[in-house]
Amino acid sequence: MTTLLISVLSHSANSQCTQPEDPPNGEILSRNSDPTHTYRRGYRMRVTCDPSFRMRPESARLTCDGDSWEPTIECVPEDCDLLPPFPRGDIIYRTGESGVVARYACTERGYRLHGETRLTCQSDGTWSADSPVCRAMLICKEVEKRDHLILQRINGRRRKGLWTYGSRHTFSCEEGYILGSSSTSKDSYYPSIECTISGWNASVPICRGNVNQTSILTKKPYSITYVYYDRFSVGW
Repeated sequence: MTTLLISVLSHSANSQCTQPEDPPNGEILSRNSDPTHTYRRGYRMRVTCDPSFRMRPESARLTCDGDSWEPTIECVPEDCDLLPPFPRGDIIYRTGESGVVARYACTERGYRLHGETRLTCQSDGTWSADSPVCRAMLICKEVEKRDHLILQRINGRRRKGLWTYGSRHTFSCEEGYILGSSSTSKDSYYPSIECTISGWNASVPICRGNVNQTSILTKKPYSITYVYYDRFSVGW
């Protein structure tokens, strides 16, 4: 028990924090200029926010709590609430001539911003417009129809005759046929295709006759029986 207590105290005494990062729209003061400098447990730093921004929580200071800094400090607009999270994109706050400005950008591949790219915090505490959204780009054309091919499942959206990025089509064949490559060579085929930045990621497969389901005459022997009546014969 004594050994364990000494070990815990030793670890606590040796714990150090690395250089913290400035919060967006703010700055950490009284830090060492050496980027590799470390700080002992209990070391405190003062944080300041840019003009038109306020600190949350108020009047907080960063404190080295072993190997991390506490609490998490944010610099938020003075007059407006923070905007809701922006799926598939980022919001960057800056101080403009008319106050705090929020700029939106879609960061996920295959998505494009729809709506206002720039919102301004107004004096009445509201934002100048509704938040935009990141929508999947319209990229892929309609898939070509093929004999005996069934479009079994569709995931995605279609607008203006085009399928959106990330859409997926899954195929099957009518009874008596199996999926195969649309190429004359024996390339591999894909039962599903997906819409990518450059278009569908594979060719639409085709349905070939199943060699294991040929006619009954070729699957097993057949016989003809003759029954004689006088001088005539009848075959079945």
